Amino acid sequence: ILYGSHSSGDATPSSDVDLLAVRKGRGPILHDARKWRGLYLDVFIYPESKIVPCELMRVRGGKVVVESNGYGARLLKKLERRYARGPERLPHDEIVARRV
Repeated sequence: ILYGSHSSGDATPSSDVDLLAVRKGRGPILHDARKWRGLYLDVFIYPESKIVPCELMRVRGGKVVVESNGYGARLLKKLERRYARGPERLPHDEIVARRV
């Protein structure tokens, strides 16, 4: 999934290319940032087992570049549904603490 300024059309010549890739199975979340063919890439590779939609809101509005079995499109729809629900309510003690 391409996201960020290149997805939204706001990229400048110095913008990096933000990508999210999802692989089957388990394992660590990988982060790879490098220059490639004159572009700066910023790639996060998540195993399916570590996908948590509320932690991937930065990908909202992204564009599926390559996918298998519709996974990318489903993930983007899931992110939109989660965003539409709004933030989760804070526990009462946290509300009181923040007021203090």
